[in-house]
Formats: sequence, C-alpha cells, structure tokens
Amino acid sequence: MLDLGASINLMPYALFKDLGLEGLKPTTMELILADRSVRHLIGVVEDVLVRVGELIIPADFVILEMETNLTKAREMLILLGQPFMSTAKAIIDVHKGRLSMTGPALEFLEWKEDPEILPRCFP
Repeated sequence: MLDLGASINLMPYALFKDLGLEGLKPTTMELILADRSVRHLIGVVEDVLVRVGELIIPADFVILEMETNLTKAREMLILLGQPFMSTAKAIIDVHKGRLSMTGPALEFLEWKEDPEILPRCFP
C-alpha cells in the first residue's frame, strides 16, 4: 500500500520472519499512530528488494509487531511511504488516475553465478 503521508516504509514482523530476512538492526524509534497511541518498533532492515511489476527497488523498512487475524504472513500489507516513492521515482497523476515508476538503475553483477552477491549490488 502506498501512503503519501508516511515518512517511513513499514513491514509487519510476521512478514519479516516469513520472508526469512536478516540484518534486523535495533532502533529506539517510536511510531505515533493516528489514534495517538505509541508503538515501539522492533528494528530496521535495510536494502530489501521490492518488486513492482518489472522493477526491482531497494527499500529500508521499519519492523513493527502487529496483531493480525490473517493466517498467512504473506497476506499482510506493507506500507510504502515517501522514501520508497522517491527511490522508485514515482509520478502520480491524480487527474488521469495513473501512477508510474521508473525506479533506479540497479546493476546486478554476475548474480546468476553467485546468488550471494545480489543483496550487495546497489548503486
């Protein structure tokens, strides 16, 4: 879900675990929700590759423990805020109802031969 008002990208902790992501860094950041309640974040994970159509865009996410009634973590939504839209070079045309992204020019060096190199291939 894209949110023009969000200054962060947010991922539920259950999805983080389900995807098998690593590199969670602790944080003292707090999140103030619309109802003015305060949530403490579990941590931050950097350079997660997000695929949107044919584009692959690196994004940093803050990780939050959330209550959910979904049975599968992959059914949970992630919140993509202004940092993601800036990296993706998003252009929103409200009149036409269109969203376009050109994304950064990522360079993947010999990733077919060495899949371990993929997470390190950002400009």
